[in-house]
Amino acid sequence: MIRGVQNVPIHYVTRLRERDVLCLVSGPPGARGLGAYPAMRPLAVTDRPESEELHASVHQCLLGQIGFRADSRVYGVRVTQDSGAASRWAGAAAAAAADEGTLPPAAMASVGGTWESFGGVAGVRIGSPAGLLRLCLKPSACLPEPIGLCWGMGSGPDGWELRLESRRLVLSFRRGERHDELAVTERAAGVPAPRDVQVLDDGQEITIIVDGDAPFGRRFPAAGPASGSGVGLAGSPTALADVLSWEVFPRTLPMPPELDLEAPWSAAGDAVILADDLSGPPGDIAGRSTPIGGTTWCRLLGPGRLECDERGGARWVASAEAPLAGRTIYALDWNQPGFADLAVTLTPPGTARGQREHGTAGFCLWQDEANYLLINTWLDDCYGGASLSSFLKLDGFEDLYDAIWTNVGDRVTWGRPLRLRLVSDGRRYQVHIDGEPVLYRALDDIYPGQRPLRIARVGLLGNWEWGADTGSRFAGFEARGRRPDGP
Repeated sequence: MIRGVQNVPIHYVTRLRERDVLCLVSGPPGARGLGAYPAMRPLAVTDRPESEELHASVHQCLLGQIGFRADSRVYGVRVTQDSGAASRWAGAAAAAAADEGTLPPAAMASVGGTWESFGGVAGVRIGSPAGLLRLCLKPSACLPEPIGLCWGMGSGPDGWELRLESRRLVLSFRRGERHDELAVTERAAGVPAPRDVQVLDDGQEITIIVDGDAPFGRRFPAAGPASGSGVGLAGSPTALADVLSWEVFPRTLPMPPELDLEAPWSAAGDAVILADDLSGPPGDIAGRSTPIGGTTWCRLLGPGRLECDERGGARWVASAEAPLAGRTIYALDWNQPGFADLAVTLTPPGTARGQREHGTAGFCLWQDEANYLLINTWLDDCYGGASLSSFLKLDGFEDLYDAIWTNVGDRVTWGRPLRLRLVSDGRRYQVHIDGEPVLYRALDDIYPGQRPLRIARVGLLGNWEWGADTGSRFAGFEARGRRPDGP
């Protein structure tokens, strides 16, 4: 139902309701597609298994590639019985059903109050924008007349409409009686009419699922004026007689207290300790003093060179013809061994695919030469996406296949600056790209019983990961810590 979900802590809840299952999800604030903990995002309603006996279970589908060994971590599982959450419309802000006499629209909806007219659309107001809508049709439905699933309406019918026709499915923006069609898909002859239609709208993207498939093959930007809380159905009484049920959920629901396994770890520095915009006269930054903090850059590891140039910022001295000669780290002394919050603007090399550019640049948290954490982007012609990787050297041991990484898609691409951020307390680390959390782990998730790092230095990295960096650029480096009187 959602794509682009990253390698971060996720809290799943499935509610067994009277006739079906409601699926909800929560994660760190800012994570794409997830409710911001403790809010949960309704994702889908699916059929309840036809069995008298049901078992709670945890399933891992796939994580990793070509030998990477570190699996997902399960931090806790809880099962509870709640009669309120098991009712037919539990969690819904609006609902109606033919077998309850509220469809076609009658005086009152089953949930949501009084049906009213939105300029020809029968609807209700739910108090906040809709996040998940579901429409179920009779198996015998053939759609001789259109049925419209409408949401985002204000005082009138203007808003989003998914229109089901005899041979077409149309997403449009409704303006009174006019429909501005945004996408159309046709149903082949002999294919039955839809039975289960679900729409997800998180305010950023709209996803449409029909009978378990994505008929349009893509998602749609949700930006626009359709931000009202009116939801409803468009169609003649004859058309709406084919509707079995209609249900709408808000964009978020509260976390059930009895299923709250604790908040995802997050932290932030509250004081800038070191900062360097990395501009200035051309030359190696080794020996350069930071404008804020007055600490000197040194090359800790490797043969490469990180130099300021006339374009502003500092760049690995490398190219597609002559990549960085090996893992190289430039670092600054750090006086808070239990916490660091680093940020830098990173521009991967090149301008487009096909130029043989390879980006493997990022951060280092350094305890000593036998213990450190590396974070780097990975960008190469050979792969359709991009990734964010983390590598550990602990007690002198490093295994490439114990790396923890995530496919970040187009969040990292050639020549486009991004803001990379790493926050760590020595045991746990979380990485952000342009404010979005994309990677989290604890050291003892990977190596049980592992002691936290004592962070003695922080710095910038040019790494080897199936190839070496060919000229990534850094600007605006900042290292935040905690005030002495802070948490």
